[in-house]
Amino acid sequence: MRHTDRSEDPGATPGGPALPELVRDLTEIDPRTVAPEQLAQWLTMLPRLRAALDAAEVASLEALLDGGWRWQEVADRVYEGISRQSTQDRYRRLGGTLSWPAGRPPVPDPVVPRRRPTTPRRGTER
Repeated sequence: MRHTDRSEDPGATPGGPALPELVRDLTEIDPRTVAPEQLAQWLTMLPRLRAALDAAEVASLEALLDGGWRWQEVADRVYEGISRQSTQDRYRRLGGTLSWPAGRPPVPDPVVPRRRPTTPRRGTER
């Protein structure tokens, strides 16, 4: 377990590991083999890590949906078969607030040329 001061790294906490190192440490190291002070430091960093991951997930979902994916595609391909509704609920729980009509982002209206004004027909003037 190597920890260095990464104060220049935006993912680092002063005197602590960068986020990628923290994730590796938390998932690959048996906590029973780590000093209590180190465990306490990791635990204080978890809320920040969760918030960063949630924000990244929301931004990624929005990019997929803006790119034309449907909620059902996200459910099937990203979350491996959970329901469309569960996928939407997850997005909202993570803080997502955008919506797409009928599961797709709106398509911009094509530019329609303006019609030239017509002259009134005889007998229809007021």
